[in-house]
Amino acid sequence: MASAIKDKKSISLRVCMLKSKYKGKLGYQKFMSDGLECTSYKLNPKFDIDGILLVKEAFDTQPKWKEFIQEAVEEEIKRLNSKSCSAVLFVKRKKYTLAYIFGYGRFMIDPKYLVTDFGIKTALNSIDHNSLRSVDMFSLDEQPVQKRAQAARSADMNVFGLDPTRDILKSVTGTSREDVSFRNITGGDAFFAFNSDMKFSDIAKISDQLIKLYKKDDYKENFSWVDNLRRLRNEGKIKKLNEVVLKNILEKDTSRTFLTLPEIISWDKVDGFSYTRKKGNINPSLDIRDYYDAIDVDSYNEDRLKGDKVFVHECNSTPMQFSLSKCLYTEIEEKENTYVLFMGDWFEVENDFLKVIDEELAQINQSDFPFSPVHKWREHTKKGEVIKIETEGEYNERVCKETGFYLLDKKMIKTKMMSSSIEVCDILTPKKQLIHVKHKKGGSSSLSHLFAQGYVSAESLLSDKELRKLARAKLREVHADSNMIPLDKLKSSEYEISFLILGYKSNENIATRLPFFSKINLFRINRTLQQKGFQVSIAGCGYKEIAKQ
Repeated sequence: MASAIKDKKSISLRVCMLKSKYKGKLGYQKFMSDGLECTSYKLNPKFDIDGILLVKEAFDTQPKWKEFIQEAVEEEIKRLNSKSCSAVLFVKRKKYTLAYIFGYGRFMIDPKYLVTDFGIKTALNSIDHNSLRSVDMFSLDEQPVQKRAQAARSADMNVFGLDPTRDILKSVTGTSREDVSFRNITGGDAFFAFNSDMKFSDIAKISDQLIKLYKKDDYKENFSWVDNLRRLRNEGKIKKLNEVVLKNILEKDTSRTFLTLPEIISWDKVDGFSYTRKKGNINPSLDIRDYYDAIDVDSYNEDRLKGDKVFVHECNSTPMQFSLSKCLYTEIEEKENTYVLFMGDWFEVENDFLKVIDEELAQINQSDFPFSPVHKWREHTKKGEVIKIETEGEYNERVCKETGFYLLDKKMIKTKMMSSSIEVCDILTPKKQLIHVKHKKGGSSSLSHLFAQGYVSAESLLSDKELRKLARAKLREVHADSNMIPLDKLKSSEYEISFLILGYKSNENIATRLPFFSKINLFRINRTLQQKGFQVSIAGCGYKEIAKQ
């Protein structure tokens, strides 16, 4: 027994799984990336393993920087050539096929054939949840952000600051559970990596262990939240969802299909929006209905959807343009799950998770203040009649004149504790309501930015004495009582953080009518603000057409 163990060597392996629908339909060579030439080797029959080894021929290469440093010396620099070696070992076990990757072998396989959650699910079923060392995550916010967090020693998920309501787990590294024989486990998307003491004759047994681990649902005990929100990888499902999106556009759906810009822009500079087929028709807001007016349903197809652009017009500058497919936001509800299209990618939302979000958002107070509607008017230009809408700044200024409230819009404050300047709020009422205002027209990214503004302001007022001092000076500039913000200690329970969205026709259930990723941001920020003692409310106001003087 001791001799058998001694014969085994420690080896690092990287493995992925092929989709079962391709079993028996394609030769192994067909799984390779387009145009890739490689040599196949039959496995030794003594191992009784159904599989094959594919090796890509290695070529000598020189680093790009060799020519640069060669100029620095008189003699020729030698021995800087290197070889990039690649191989894939296919092992078939009943109805499953695994591919073991060596060198740069991962680039040999066409990704469309891979089971996209094999790596992450197998890892979560293998790792001790208190032994995590590294986590890669994808945060969904105004801008999707990828980040990596590493711990100095083994830790649980709480140490990495992951937010289950908006973070998608991409990769995880940790130590195996006691009942798992692998070491140094890392799993992300399709690929699973581990160390093991083994001989090649163990590959069949190890493959069976991996398949068994992938099929388990043990991860739900400590990592169940990963199913709340995840990027959809199933190509067949994505194709069907895209067909639904196209059908909804042809039917001019406005109930769950919206437009939102994939970047943060300076909204005060925006003059309006137009679309590929009618660039000259500039609309004041980003509204899917205006896009529908610009298309011919009879000739509309998938190619048109992919090729159309959204143009953002700014005063005295060349319009910015974004792919319409990147601007589409839609939610499709099915029996057990909701699917969300955001910035060109599909995400799967577990319905019970969405129900919890909506139930909590429904508890946010609806502001009872009768906010004035947003003014819009018609202007005649060389290009024809154009509809104009009050900017946020114009609206804030008018409302403060009408009500006697205090205008703090654009009155920026920055302290040593802050990375950038902020506004305390746009409008402050004598009842200590801090009202933050944004147009609905910016879509999900604009609304998420609105909620973030409210949170940052409230947190800063609570924790930063220097900011409170500067805020008191701003209050005196608008003839408000500076004691509305005390210098030494602020009682959060005395303040209401109110979010006013311009463009909603009524206050009824505004929070539950938001786009999904805006809901996620409001859900998180509402919880945090209430935990800190602040009151939170949300409001909306529609449009009123006026005769412009």
